[in-house]
Amino acid sequence: MAPLSADEVAEQQQLLETYRHTLAIYLRQQAGLGGMAHSPPSVLNGIDEARHAIARIKKLLRDAQVNVADDPDDEAETDWAGARRERTPALPRYDRPAQRPGPRWMLLGGIGLAVIALAFGLLRLVAGQQPFTVEGQSMEPTFHQHQVVQIESVDPAKLQRGDVVLIDPFDKVPYLKRIIGLPGETVSIHDDRVYINNAPLPEPYTHGIPTICRPEEACGQGHAITILSGSVFVLGDNRSNSADSREFGAVPLSQIKGRVRQ
Repeated sequence: MAPLSADEVAEQQQLLETYRHTLAIYLRQQAGLGGMAHSPPSVLNGIDEARHAIARIKKLLRDAQVNVADDPDDEAETDWAGARRERTPALPRYDRPAQRPGPRWMLLGGIGLAVIALAFGLLRLVAGQQPFTVEGQSMEPTFHQHQVVQIESVDPAKLQRGDVVLIDPFDKVPYLKRIIGLPGETVSIHDDRVYINNAPLPEPYTHGIPTICRPEEACGQGHAITILSGSVFVLGDNRSNSADSREFGAVPLSQIKGRVRQ
């Protein structure tokens, strides 16, 4: 086969990590449902598709002499098809209803539709959202360090107060913050609370942690901040340990790359 270029290797490695994140999500769903025997077909199909994709990409990279580390979740303990067959024991022969074979075109058409549906579902899962690993403690207790969340694409015009968004400031590491103030609103912080247009903002996600501003910050001494058009005011849920709009001001919508999928 033709050798892969550096860009193609990087693309395949990124795709491999995406499928591994996707597999991890499906495996957690399976564990939460009580294992393979209690999991719906959508979860089992997702695990199968992700593992097959991982195996294909690993082979492609290794054929190109690229070192690929194995992950314990990449391979099933038994072969996938065999494990799936063990979920439902075969009916005794005398209990099987009589069936007449359908036309060959119907069988092939059904298989084709099933494959298309699986492929479309997986592509929609991968293309419509991307995994993101939380770093730091600024969003605790809502999200914890090393937790994997799914980021979905969103029209900036449809962002709402309370949305948790992924911000990519280009010169720093991307991070998660919660939208508190919208364009045209005023934000002020005093008496350990956030006020929007002079009205106190209910914030159950902070779990009672007070919100304060240091005197040297723009919001210090209860000064109101007017949010300009095309920007939003963001805060971390862990108000005592978060670098956010109190420090660096409102964030341009152009730096928001997606919203955490709920």
